[in-house]
Amino acid sequence: MAGAISFFKKNVKDKSQYKAKVMSTLAAVFIWFLVVIGGTYEHITTIPVKSSLGSDEYIITSELPERVRVRIQGQGRDLLTFLLFKDAWLQLNLTWKPGTQVIKPNTSDIILARSAKRLNIRQLLQPDSILISIEPKVTRNFAIKNQAIIDPVRGYTIVGTPEISPARIKAVGPESMLSRMDSIRTRAVTFKDVKYPIETEIELETPDQDHIELLQNRVTLNADIQKLMEKRLYNIPVTVKNIPLKHALWSCRLIYH
Repeated sequence: MAGAISFFKKNVKDKSQYKAKVMSTLAAVFIWFLVVIGGTYEHITTIPVKSSLGSDEYIITSELPERVRVRIQGQGRDLLTFLLFKDAWLQLNLTWKPGTQVIKPNTSDIILARSAKRLNIRQLLQPDSILISIEPKVTRNFAIKNQAIIDPVRGYTIVGTPEISPARIKAVGPESMLSRMDSIRTRAVTFKDVKYPIETEIELETPDQDHIELLQNRVTLNADIQKLMEKRLYNIPVTVKNIPLKHALWSCRLIYH
């Protein structure tokens, strides 16, 4: 009995010591957190790149960097908030005209929003320059190329050629890209075990989603599917035309004899 009581007291004491250690650790973390968020620190991070408002007449054809590396400075609490919400970006101020231009971004081009306004942009690390290529937007009319496959049930067949409606659509994009295109394709979908006429919409494949816009994204596919039938025909007249001369003379000799 005395041993059981001793074990119980020791177990309670161990649990009390464990709780004390946990509480002291949490208190230390909390104090450290207060010290950290109250101090001033520097941090290297990345922010997204945005261009100025788009143009109805021109389009950027070069690949823009998605993010740039910057060195920022601020109090711990502000840096923590920034890392959560990323309220900052590099604004590219473009001159909308055809040709190539080199932009050298700097810290004044970085926009800080909401709580990020309390931060200081110490340095824009990379890149130091961005090459921009701009071309006029043009509109072209392209034929639709059908890539859909129709596989009728055994004993059925496709009558005629499947039709796409509309047969042509318009696309908007840079002239250099549209000039290399000859058609716009439908998605390569397959219709299996078909036994009835088809009338369905199919999506189109956009050649370059970043630079080319289709003014219509879907077309209608029509196909006549009918059952195969068999019928014997009798007493069909046959007429032979354009018989070679030697065969015609040989036929005449046979008739003469």
